Amino acid sequence: DKASRARLWKLIEDLNWYSSHANLEDERGGQRRIRAADRYSREVLRCEREITELFRSVESNAPGLGDLHRTAAITVSELRACIEPGETVVEYFIVSDQLSAFVVSRDRIEVVRPIASVTEVETELAGLRFQMEKFNFGRVYADQHFEQLNGGATQYLARLYQKLISPIEHLLKGQRLIVIPHGAVHYVPFHALINRRGYLVDQF
Repeated sequence: DKASRARLWKLIEDLNWYSSHANLEDERGGQRRIRAADRYSREVLRCEREITELFRSVESNAPGLGDLHRTAAITVSELRACIEPGETVVEYFIVSDQLSAFVVSRDRIEVVRPIASVTEVETELAGLRFQMEKFNFGRVYADQHFEQLNGGATQYLARLYQKLISPIEHLLKGQRLIVIPHGAVHYVPFHALINRRGYLVDQF
């Protein structure tokens, strides 16, 4: 129902917010920052727990959904009940060092695996973070080196697109793309990923 959908989107937004802030506080260091990072990490776990419980609640209120795709993880059939026409959900998941994805719409479920290694994604994220941190050197430095800084960041955003989106882009239908990350994928700025057609946020 609408209330469940609204709660789901709010939990996903909260999950992303707490994840990004946990990482930021952890990088800054210091005892106060570490305590803040721990607090945010606990909130991440709470959000993940509530999302799982919400999925289970959705299935219990819609008998028969579990029979639609018995071989998939239970959250896939539960998630389908929340999807509207024109929406595609990509749920990433990690097994060992391999990153895979469920691509789910109202009428189709695909499991794409493996997409990339988690180590590869973390390496690209570290490179992107390094490029972005150079903007903190001040406005004069950023203005003087903008082309170089922008080019370096764009290269990493394009490589992340190739690793995370290219293997599944043929399955992305409709106008709205909903991403449910896992692990290191929480720190990927999906809206800014870029390919030859432009930024992902301009395509969905």
